[in-house]
Amino acid sequence: MKRSDVSGRPFKLNLDNGMTVILIEDHRTPLVSIQLFVRAGSIYEGKYLGTGVSHFVEHVIGTGTVTRNRREIDRLIELMGNIANAYTSRDHTKYYHTVPSKHFEMALELLADYIQNPTFPPEEVEIQRGVILSELNKDSDEPTRKLLDNFYETAFRVHPVRIPIGGYRELFEKLTRDDLIDYYNTAYSPEAMTLVIAGDISPERAREKAAELFGGFERKASEPILLPEEPPQSSTRRSEISANVEIAYGIMGFRTVSLFHRDVPALEVIAAVLGTGESCRISRIVKDRKRLIYSFDIWSDTPSYDAGVWAVEFETAPDKIEAALDAILEEVFRVRSEGVTDEELRKAKAVLESEHIFAMQSIEEIANIIGADEYMTGDPNFSERMLERIRQVDHEDVLRAAERYFSEDNLTVSILTPERNSIAGRSVCISKRSTQHQIRRFTLDNGIRLLLCPEEDSPVVAITAIMPGGSRYDPPSKSGAFQLMSRMLLKGTKSRTAQDIADEVESVGASLDPFCGREFFGCSASMLSKDFKLGFEILLDVLRNSIFDPEQFLKVKEEAVAEIRSESDDWVTVSKKRFYQTMFGDRAHEFYPVGELTSIEGLTPHDVFDLYLRYCVPDNMVLSIFGDIDPDKVRKLVSESFGTWPKSGYSPPQISPLKVKPGKATYEEDIFQEVIFLGYPSVPIGSRRRFAVRVLKAILSGMDYPGGRLYN
Repeated sequence: MKRSDVSGRPFKLNLDNGMTVILIEDHRTPLVSIQLFVRAGSIYEGKYLGTGVSHFVEHVIGTGTVTRNRREIDRLIELMGNIANAYTSRDHTKYYHTVPSKHFEMALELLADYIQNPTFPPEEVEIQRGVILSELNKDSDEPTRKLLDNFYETAFRVHPVRIPIGGYRELFEKLTRDDLIDYYNTAYSPEAMTLVIAGDISPERAREKAAELFGGFERKASEPILLPEEPPQSSTRRSEISANVEIAYGIMGFRTVSLFHRDVPALEVIAAVLGTGESCRISRIVKDRKRLIYSFDIWSDTPSYDAGVWAVEFETAPDKIEAALDAILEEVFRVRSEGVTDEELRKAKAVLESEHIFAMQSIEEIANIIGADEYMTGDPNFSERMLERIRQVDHEDVLRAAERYFSEDNLTVSILTPERNSIAGRSVCISKRSTQHQIRRFTLDNGIRLLLCPEEDSPVVAITAIMPGGSRYDPPSKSGAFQLMSRMLLKGTKSRTAQDIADEVESVGASLDPFCGREFFGCSASMLSKDFKLGFEILLDVLRNSIFDPEQFLKVKEEAVAEIRSESDDWVTVSKKRFYQTMFGDRAHEFYPVGELTSIEGLTPHDVFDLYLRYCVPDNMVLSIFGDIDPDKVRKLVSESFGTWPKSGYSPPQISPLKVKPGKATYEEDIFQEVIFLGYPSVPIGSRRRFAVRVLKAILSGMDYPGGRLYN
């Protein structure tokens, strides 16, 4: 294999056991993305259809192997930078790691180990069952997820695409460990897998390692899963559901085709004409001119199986739902009767091409797109060929596709509206919510400031204990001390080991997370309301009774050192640190909560335990408890538990204000990118002008997502 064969382009090879391997050499960044696609999705579950077994296996498979337990697996992932995850879709499950190139072989070996040698530890099966049940509860509270599931269930009567990816709760709860193993032994066979290795690699070495680590994975006998053919739709289908929401949500869509059909490029173009950019038809006419919708999204989903959908999702006022549907349909049907203009066609093609190009700038997305192309079509260059087909779309193609799919007989509408009492008596509902969300403030005798807020709409509770501290409070020459201290909170108490804490929390699908910023630290917990007392008791225990075991401290420090070192491979992070050094001089470390390498390596358990004793005290604490609670009972519980914690006599340290050093610094590095940081002093948190600064930020760069003047 010549190096030129794979430089910048995908190189495909097949192992003797049937596994497909795609190699992509790209040295623009010192990173490698490893992604494994497995033909194990919700539509291929066979006798387990509707149970969510694919998703369950995804959760458990990485929790233990023949040679590693979960703790060892998690430690390796942390060591490599902690960029690892997985997801389950309708037609596949994907596992992915993105690591500095120096960790490539370690990451590939770990992936190969838990894919080929999982043990499905019984205790982890039950822990992940709780996690997934928590996810299902969360999904049931999300209106857009609830609506999308309803839409597919309405549009399809036979095809398994109508079944939620996570399955039905009552079927999921019946799954056993033996079921997971049985499904794994059937679905996880090498010929059903596509492995993608992209980034800063030697192709020859990557090929050798892939063959070495996966070549011994034996094929498994299995019967092919044949998907049923969905019968034709003969009339409009409509479904209406309600939930405890304030606005209305809708999806109107048409069944279309698979990815291999000639009409796919035209369907993409129509979606762009109607739904991309502020000047698109739906935005300009329905949203801005008629003011019938708040927001919308148009998508064309054409999978490799024959269950495609072209749809419009939108949000609107409950009393405008019918007018919004009519207005959107009018614009969709106008494409069928009138087509699109030359300018609309040109712009749509340009948008679709630029989206593809921008996506291919990230090594993770390169691996994802090329891997999905190979997995779904057998052609790793399918997206490139699709882009060329989009460039060739003409007016005749648009009209043909619109006439074929956009008809009332092929239309499905799903809407989700506020519950009837919310619509009929909207002012009453709003009044109830405003009262319900009122925050109650108390101060305990020992100084704890308690905030309670009942929210009965959702069966969850969130607890946060937050205290002044963090990197600005780190002692001289001990940068990162607060970060280590906060991480040690979960590493053992007088009555629980670190493993005990993790097991108890995860057994009920709860979460417990320490945090540390520049000016605060603490710990937060989230759980179902039925598990509130357990979560509350564990949080109290870790805050009040942590023991800072020296052995655990060494592990935490090792992880912090690895994290700092991995940051040095990220030139954005490196540049950001240099910016702070330029702007704040010898106090720049106050902006690095994780700390600096030299100071972290010198820290001792005594250093961080001393901070814990001084700062993790009741008279330095704000405790907030929000969610499905009885505030009077919770106040009593807090008084009987946190309230017995003796006051410490804490007094805040005097920290001098930061002084800015205006200046400019330029660094030359042997990298392929340029990173620029430009900054100014801003206003303090107590200033009313901070709201103006937030508005200015939104104008310049958008809110949460890219946008604004600088971006545009």
